[in-house]
This record gives sequence, structure tokens and C-alpha cells, in this order.
Amino acid sequence: MLAYHPRLVNRKNRKTAAVALILRHHMQGAEVLFIERSRRTDDPWSGQMAFPGGKTEPSDKFSIETALRETHEEVGIRLSPKMSIGCLDDLVAPPSSPAHGLVVSCYAFVLEQNEDIRHNSEVHDTIWLSIDWMLNKKNFIDNFRPRDYEGSFPGIRVGREDNRVIWGLTFRFVQGFLGILQPDFSFRK
Repeated sequence: MLAYHPRLVNRKNRKTAAVALILRHHMQGAEVLFIERSRRTDDPWSGQMAFPGGKTEPSDKFSIETALRETHEEVGIRLSPKMSIGCLDDLVAPPSSPAHGLVVSCYAFVLEQNEDIRHNSEVHDTIWLSIDWMLNKKNFIDNFRPRDYEGSFPGIRVGREDNRVIWGLTFRFVQGFLGILQPDFSFRK
């Protein structure tokens, strides 16, 4: 992934945010950390599956600093720039989103060792999902109907007995990441 050159959006005069795609090695292979956001009226992605992250603060000189700070605040994991393996293409929240126009950057990190996860009030739950699970087309859904949104969206089921779905910007980041890992992969069945 280090050789990948992401498409970056001009951030001048734009609201920005950054998230962390965190990988770890596990017995079943590589896994990615997802959070389930707490239900809150001040969060445009309330209750959704996401990566740890949030809005850029004036103290964040670079967007990677936002991902580092927000990850530590939300799940208690201290990442460092040395753990980063690259950045995905920037995404912009679409008109259907309450955060329309927000530019979101996604940085990928590899944990060298397991770390305890400590949720803050913004996080309801966390789950490690294997890359093999995400690459399995049986787990793809093309007509997810999220609460509080019009229409249906593509996504990935979190588990066989689990109703949660990764969709929206997070799903788009997952698509980009999996496309870097396996350029010929497509979610379409």
C-alpha cells in the first residue's frame, strides 16, 4: 500500500475529518477494526459502523494527526505515524449526508501487538472483521436501507447473525482498500 498514490481533495476552506483503518494480524489472517458509533444527535453518523476518527481540530497540523488523536480518544489505541502504511483516496460526504461536503481522509495503520480497547462515549461497540470476511461476496449486500436515510445502499454484513452493516463512506473506504490489495476484486456477484 505504501506505493499507492491517493487522490487528495483540495481542503482549502473546507471542513475536514480523518479516520484510521487499523489492521492487526490474527490467527485467521489480517483483521480490521470497526467501531459502532453511539447514538447521538450531534453526530452525523450516529449509530453507524465506522473507523475511529473525527473532525479536524485547529491543533491538528496535518490530517494524520486528526486520525491519531481521534483514535486514541475513541478507542484508547495510541497509533504513531511510523505505524502508517499509507493513505486512501480522500472522500467527500455526499449531498444526502448531514455532513455534506466534509472532506474525509483515511490512513491505514498496522498494529504490531494487540492493544486493549477502551471506548469513550462516542463509541458503542468495536469489532475486528477479517479481510477474508470482507472479500467474501456472500457478505456483500447491495440494498441496505439504513434508518434515517432515503433509499438503499451497498454494504458488507458484519456477521451472519448480526444486523449491522458497513455502508456509506466507510464502505467506500473499504472498497478502496480492498481494491489496492486485490485490484481485480469486485463486490458484484
